[in-house]
Amino acid sequence: MRATIFAAAIVMAASLLVLSYAFKETWYSSRFANVLSIAQDVDTYGSVPNETLLASMDSLSEIVDDNVCRSDIVKAGMSLVLKDLDYRYQLQEIASRSNGLIFAERYLRHALKCLPVDGNVWLRFAMVRYARTSNLDELAHSISLSQQLAPAEENIILGRFALWNSAPAQLQQKAAAAYNADKNAVCGSRWNLVRKQLPDLCPKTS
Repeated sequence: MRATIFAAAIVMAASLLVLSYAFKETWYSSRFANVLSIAQDVDTYGSVPNETLLASMDSLSEIVDDNVCRSDIVKAGMSLVLKDLDYRYQLQEIASRSNGLIFAERYLRHALKCLPVDGNVWLRFAMVRYARTSNLDELAHSISLSQQLAPAEENIILGRFALWNSAPAQLQQKAAAAYNADKNAVCGSRWNLVRKQLPDLCPKTS
């Protein structure tokens, strides 16, 4: 009898945990529906009206402040944070750009805490940190982690080469293993589309 009661209690507790988790996930989906929707528009169309993006900023702060770590929400928020930076750089207002970089770094530190093995997050963090500090040692560390975690994703490799090519040449020396791995990947036979976007990278064949 006691064993039956104990087993029933375990089943009930497990059911409550499942229901609690499901409720939490549904609540997150509703709470951050605007972030998910706007990020989908950015991915589909490449941009959204600036007013639409600005309307999501409070929700992006809440993701960090409330320690929300659901991967789809964190990644959607990252997309909007980076798009916001694009807009700020187009305005060429120093104060606006600085504020955008400060928040972007704060958000990306949160994203790294939630997604520490995501090579794309490490790449975006490297870009933002370099824009703020120009610290090559820190950049080399972050871009090397990005390469190790995402060695064969075309868009991420192209993003890394945007950094390889814009940073001082010393970066390639400080992160030589990562740079050579990216170069070898692009110059390999399976990377035709990427290679066309980096025409000066690979040795010319006769």
